[in-house]
Amino acid sequence: MNRYLVILLIITLTTSCKIKFLKPDLITSDPNSHYITGDYINLSKVQLTDQMMDEYLNNGNGYMLCFSGTLTTQSMDIIKDYIRKSNKYIYLDLKNCTGITSMRDGNFANLEYLAGIKLPHDVNNMGKRIFENCRNLTNVMLPLSLVGIGDYSFQNTDKLKEMHIPDTIAYMYQYAFKNCSLEIFVMPDNLKRLGVEGLMGAKDLKIIVVNQVFEWFRARSLVDTPNLETIIYYGTKLSTVQFEGNSVFSGKPQKEITLYLPNVERGEEDFSRWGGYGWKDVKYQGEFNINELLGDYNLSAYKSL
Repeated sequence: MNRYLVILLIITLTTSCKIKFLKPDLITSDPNSHYITGDYINLSKVQLTDQMMDEYLNNGNGYMLCFSGTLTTQSMDIIKDYIRKSNKYIYLDLKNCTGITSMRDGNFANLEYLAGIKLPHDVNNMGKRIFENCRNLTNVMLPLSLVGIGDYSFQNTDKLKEMHIPDTIAYMYQYAFKNCSLEIFVMPDNLKRLGVEGLMGAKDLKIIVVNQVFEWFRARSLVDTPNLETIIYYGTKLSTVQFEGNSVFSGKPQKEITLYLPNVERGEEDFSRWGGYGWKDVKYQGEFNINELLGDYNLSAYKSL
């Protein structure tokens, strides 16, 4: 039962918040005087309390908390404390909030009941350990303004199966996705480096899509990924990408991963020992169908918010 409920909640997160909060006796001639504006709790009009969030959730919003207006450090702390004390999964929508452009270290870490989140559009920097140990986090929408993902940001996010990573991301620091549950990792178009142990322990990871400008797999970045079977590389040159030491694929048996090269014709470059790994097979341009390869994974979905 819980599994089907979680699936239903994931679907609802991708839609806008639709509420039935304004009962007939609460409708006023000036709706903007109420702290609910449209579908959102307007933080610019209210001193936020737990009671307000209870009321919001109990009036047609199910498990979704949706906010607009000016988000302050104080209101952020109240929201996090509310989720921390909750006994039900909460999806948090902050995309229409302003006022915060940088997330503090550990901002949402250890929130057991945080199941999904949309960050404010203005956030351009995330500190370390932002979502570390959010064991029930299933869905994250990062803003287009974000340029980097900090150390340990998604470490131990056991239920995070899919994630939309905007192309503005240029760097991911060490341990960013260590021990996560991603099944497919699509590099944003501007990412050049994957940090030390960046995807280490991602036991459900099956597919990695490497962009054209990527330059460096750091040490142990793909260690302990037993289900990794496909790497798609959109670059054209062997020398473009560096593999730090001999540890990127450390412990990974040879002949388990197939390398796909959509932009390289057979005979142009010999990728058979690329990265020091003995590939199961190397498929060149025209030798495979990318859509069949990805199956149910919609690559374009990872490029949109």
